[in-house]
Amino acid sequence: MKRLRVKGFSMIELLVVLLIIGILAAVAAPLFLQNTDRARASEAVAAMGSIREAQRTYRSQFGSYITNIVDGTIYFGSTGAQRDLLGVNIHGAKYFSPGSYTISTTSAGGAITNPLDFVILANGANSVALTSGSATDDGARNNTDVASLQVQMDNSGATYYKVGAGSWTSY
Repeated sequence: MKRLRVKGFSMIELLVVLLIIGILAAVAAPLFLQNTDRARASEAVAAMGSIREAQRTYRSQFGSYITNIVDGTIYFGSTGAQRDLLGVNIHGAKYFSPGSYTISTTSAGGAITNPLDFVILANGANSVALTSGSATDDGARNNTDVASLQVQMDNSGATYYKVGAGSWTSY
């Protein structure tokens, strides 16, 4: 009697393949998520670069640094006067709304402990949603995606980001 040859894979072979796929997924998922957060932070880094250049330009013209950011536009002046608008506008963002950005001359407890002149902070927790029907781009379309993301940059260009209660990572 001729024995029929059964074609296919054994249960052990299938389990080994599933185990290998599971290990690869466990290694790849954190790398993918980290790159996603870094990509979202890139919007803030680009805006912070513009703010940094505005800081340098203003200092060369007036001898001091920017005092505040109002409604997503960088204004200079004292006691709330909006004079000497330099033209940096942070409206129309996908993740970080204009109110996410602050400027400080101290480290403010972030990754940059000894800042060079100033620190720009983009805090995703302060990002607000785009207002439907608004005449201005006062918010961000996907602000909830960065609710736990923070980005810092100083005058030297040193940039760091962190997600949630995690540690600061060099950008």
